[in-house]
Amino acid sequence: MNQRLKSSERLKKKSDYLKVLRGKKCAGRLITVYWNACDCEQSRFGFITGKKVSKKAVDRNRLRRYFKEFCRKNKSLFPAKRDFVFRALPGAGKASHDEIDNEALRLVEKIASEIPADRTY
Repeated sequence: MNQRLKSSERLKKKSDYLKVLRGKKCAGRLITVYWNACDCEQSRFGFITGKKVSKKAVDRNRLRRYFKEFCRKNKSLFPAKRDFVFRALPGAGKASHDEIDNEALRLVEKIASEIPADRTY
């Protein structure tokens, strides 16, 4: 059974990322989550891990996998018709999976409480 994020649930274009990055944000110690309204039926997700987070591509890709897994498991927490971008901050490269998961959960719950949601998942 394929449990990946669907292609329609991911941000791909630079213009989509830029729209979201110009929207609202909620920052933590390890992660910043940006969000903006979109015309799509379901939430879409994007992930940014720059070289300031870690020089090693292996570590940056591991963080992206953590973010993708978090979004896949917790789709029901995200308000519908929104685009989200998860950006790793420099301390995230050395953080454990649990630390990243807990911070992402805290930020998403904070965002969900700010947005009047009509959840469709």
